Amino acid sequence: TNAALLSKATTTKNAREGENVVLECRFPNSGVNEGKWYWTRTKPGGKYDTVAFEEQTFNAGYRVNYDKRTGIYDLAISGTSYERDNGVFECRNVAKESGAYLHNSTTNLVILFEPGRPILTPMLPNLTESRPFDISCASIGGSPPPAIQWFKNGILEDSSANSIVYEP
Repeated sequence: TNAALLSKATTTKNAREGENVVLECRFPNSGVNEGKWYWTRTKPGGKYDTVAFEEQTFNAGYRVNYDKRTGIYDLAISGTSYERDNGVFECRNVAKESGAYLHNSTTNLVILFEPGRPILTPMLPNLTESRPFDISCASIGGSPPPAIQWFKNGILEDSSANSIVYEP
């Protein structure tokens, strides 16, 4: 087959941890469907694996909806988790004989979860009147990571850092 590569720009899909999500892969119902279809996943840090080949899946909670006639090769993920599913998924079709890519579409799946409670340090600062003091705020986890904002007398301070020095 001399079919040209059909690819789409990367899309981003957000899902809360525990939700069910469908990653869509659509293709014309002629020419492209002659090859072998599969889904891959690349996690942050670069770990790459194949999660589905044709109609077979290799992870619990994954299912393929494959219909050559209508041009559908979707990946359904049940009960998403940050550890398992946060990453870049690619739907690919390769020519049987040459191994050339006939189709490629990419979805960046972002699994959202709440960060831990914010922690201020020091918890009980020893303050002296008319002297500056340093205070920090941190939170563990969260996808996306939490943004920390500082206010003084109800006015947003110009700081994006996790700590700030307050001048009286």
